Amino acid sequence: MSYFNASEISYSDHERITDLYRLRYEVYCLEVGLIPPQNYPDKLEKDDYDQCSIHFGVYNLSDELVGTTRLILTNPLDFPICNRCTIEKRPVAPASAIVEVSRFAISKKYRRRRDDGLTGIESYSDSDRRGNRIRPEIAFFLYREMLAYSQRNHITFWYASMEKSLFRLLKRFGFIFEQIGPKTDYWGPVYPYLLDIDKTLNYLLAYNNKLYHFLTDQA
Repeated sequence: MSYFNASEISYSDHERITDLYRLRYEVYCLEVGLIPPQNYPDKLEKDDYDQCSIHFGVYNLSDELVGTTRLILTNPLDFPICNRCTIEKRPVAPASAIVEVSRFAISKKYRRRRDDGLTGIESYSDSDRRGNRIRPEIAFFLYREMLAYSQRNHITFWYASMEKSLFRLLKRFGFIFEQIGPKTDYWGPVYPYLLDIDKTLNYLLAYNNKLYHFLTDQA
């Protein structure tokens, strides 16, 4: 039994979208200071990409939003990663098959370790996997929702920007992100990456079967 459930959040669902903006404000503006809180007097962190994104949330047994992320679809503004990073390799795919993973945030209630980071993944070392902390459950629920949406809608590539340490840890779990450009200052030093969904799922099936079945809802 899991203490969490995940779902897509409709942009027209005002109550849930407002909760999502509030969680992003708490994490990005107040907790880690990446975005100036004075830019959001209503204490709701939102931007021009929200209207062209698919939003996801994870809820606990009390129906409280505890994690969120979004997939930014192809849009007239282009992807944030393309506007802010130098991209040296772009995927060969229709524009509709490419999205960007963005605004990944986990509630502080579930990031109690000093090095948990924004995603709640960063503190999971190899030693943790041999102990009681098997996997960052909230983060993987979000990945499962993003994968399900991507497969339903013929999306084959994800852009993402992240620190090198998070990239290495995701690689240990089996997420095959490829660096596609040099380091840039994008809310701190990050690198642009690209994930090939089919390549990643094939790798997980071969080398992390348990996670593969969780992510593809075949557990």
